Amino acid sequence: MKYTQPQTLEKLHRMVERDMPMLEHISIIKEDNRYLVFGIYQVTHDPGTGRVAVSKNDIFRHEFTGLRTALSWCIADKYQQFPLTQNIERLDADKSSLEADLAVRQPLAHRIKDAFLRESVMLKIDTRKRRLIAVTDQLDKCVNLAKYWQIRGFNNETARTGRTSTTRTNI
Repeated sequence: MKYTQPQTLEKLHRMVERDMPMLEHISIIKEDNRYLVFGIYQVTHDPGTGRVAVSKNDIFRHEFTGLRTALSWCIADKYQQFPLTQNIERLDADKSSLEADLAVRQPLAHRIKDAFLRESVMLKIDTRKRRLIAVTDQLDKCVNLAKYWQIRGFNNETARTGRTSTTRTNI
């Protein structure tokens, strides 16, 4: 018998429904422009601005430039990796600041008539671009570290749900 997609989804929902409270602390559930993360965090993406707001237990915590970064912050916070959460916040703020600075300086540089002043502005733009690349690389490393914590935590959670093996000796 071939199932249609709604039937399959309903069947899957019925199968998981009774285990949902147990799974909530490891789940990321999407609802429109909002994600419910680990049953504690609400991550709201504003498509107009591209900004992502994170709340923990209905208390606003931080705003990020992207969903990936926001989810990484939630993962780091969940596993109490507070230096990682601070690095993600700082690097994301630096990235946002550099992007805003470049958005203002680049159009300005093309309108400057004085060659010396234009060269000075272009050097600042090049410096900001290099710094943006470095900050983005550091932020990607933090995101990857948060992924590691999530995978590690998930593997620990799944390991606990299995049967415990008995310890036997041949005495």
